Amino acid sequence: MAPFAAQAPLFAEPAVRQEIRPDGTILLRAREQLGSYPFCMSEVFRAGVAAHPERILIAERDGTDWRRVTWGEAGQRVQGLAAGLLARGTAGRSVAILSGNGIEHLLLTLAAFTIGSPAVPVSVAYSLQSADHQKLRRMMAIAAPAVVFAAAGAAFGPAIAGIREVDPSVRVVTLAGGQGGECLADLESAAPGPDLARASAAVGPATVAKLLFTSGSTGAPKAVITTHRMLCANQQAISQVWPFLAGNPPVLLDWLPWSHTFGGSHNVGIVLARGGTLYVDDGRPTPGLFEATLRNLGDVAPTIYFNVPLGYSLLVRRLADDPGLARAFFRDLRVVFYAGSALPQILWDELGRLAAEHADHPVAVTTSWGLTETAPAATSTHFLSDRSDCIGVPLPGEFTLTLNFTTYP
Repeated sequence: MAPFAAQAPLFAEPAVRQEIRPDGTILLRAREQLGSYPFCMSEVFRAGVAAHPERILIAERDGTDWRRVTWGEAGQRVQGLAAGLLARGTAGRSVAILSGNGIEHLLLTLAAFTIGSPAVPVSVAYSLQSADHQKLRRMMAIAAPAVVFAAAGAAFGPAIAGIREVDPSVRVVTLAGGQGGECLADLESAAPGPDLARASAAVGPATVAKLLFTSGSTGAPKAVITTHRMLCANQQAISQVWPFLAGNPPVLLDWLPWSHTFGGSHNVGIVLARGGTLYVDDGRPTPGLFEATLRNLGDVAPTIYFNVPLGYSLLVRRLADDPGLARAFFRDLRVVFYAGSALPQILWDELGRLAAEHADHPVAVTTSWGLTETAPAATSTHFLSDRSDCIGVPLPGEFTLTLNFTTYP
């Protein structure tokens, strides 16, 4: 990595238009227009494969080491998976992924992108923490997948049985076969041909890339359509306000679930759009699981770190107690990013203090506000701030932030 002083500025200068309406409502819009962007995420991926085939795309923990897949290896595997899906009549029909974050999850998602099939990442909880799988059944009735993938078939057996009750014709794929399905390696062994080239060429900005399900906290989970245009445009907007990404492939260590737009669209998108590397964190910000994250941070020096406030509440205690871990954490770090809920000011201040003590370059603590329907970022705090409650200003593009300061008695 180049010396930080020689790198691009961290953030773009905010430029916002303000309109004050007669009722006191304030509208904020970015002055900068959205730049041009690729027409689909599968094209973004293919460009990355061609540009840096030797670079690690994704790695996941495998005992004491990491199982790594380069961009070039991923390109070959995705072509095989896409051809296999196409041969099984999946083009245009969704591919449901029941397993959590991992190498095969990403490759299968990219294969679905390649043939114009929506990827449907489903929260693991619906499969492994449900007795009747009623919500999962409703979700699958909406998504109508042609293929369902579960890495560990035995663990997902009851969930798969519930899905088959909805659609007996659904194809099941697991890593090792079983559950009346086929092995992922058999799916991947298909030879790409003219049909794959035609299907890939037909993918465009309006093609549905994903169906993301809401939590169902107010009723049944609802499917949110995410197109390739949404994903590509959002990554272009992020790139414009984060110029430090230019020429500096991001390195992430991330646990945030891909069934949610934060981890799966925002963070994975940053890696794909900027030729980065994603280490899948098998830890969680919960007692008993956070130790895995700390072990992984001993191996990986991220350039951007994403987490939720609970994760930072656990992390700052360890960083304060372990200067060696703190130095390793901040070694290459440019941005500490939180989202998902409000970050207490005391954690913001402590993160800033630790960065000042252990980093030899500026490290920004920042956030964004987004919606699943915007894929997902809508605002960005792309400026230095000393407050944790600032959600930033609108990103370039058709985003408007409406402020209505109504006074209640």
